[in-house]
Amino acid sequence: GDMSVVETLLNLLQDADWRVRKACIEAISELAEPGCEAAIRGLISRLEDKVIGARHGLDTPSLQDTDVKRAAVLALQRVARHGDTTAISALRDCYRREPDSRPLLRKALLVLCAEPFESVT
Repeated sequence: GDMSVVETLLNLLQDADWRVRKACIEAISELAEPGCEAAIRGLISRLEDKVIGARHGLDTPSLQDTDVKRAAVLALQRVARHGDTTAISALRDCYRREPDSRPLLRKALLVLCAEPFESVT
């Protein structure tokens, strides 16, 4: 992937518009090289996406925040390498905090933690 494009997208992860953040996450998922630490850190930062809720004085995350988090979890599955302890730790923390997101987080953790296996022929 083109790192300068990824860097621009990472800077846009702080945008006030949740749609911009979500689109950037999806683009990072496609463009970042597997294991790209900057991309992984940026995606992890969006696991606690409360920008919209905070700006409107809400204590609970909005549906848009949840949409951004979902995109970040899916992107981490693609960008983080199997066994990436930073991504796994962040996903586990999110799993503990957010019971409603557990099915999605469980799948991501399985992808990153599960032992690779050989198919039997």
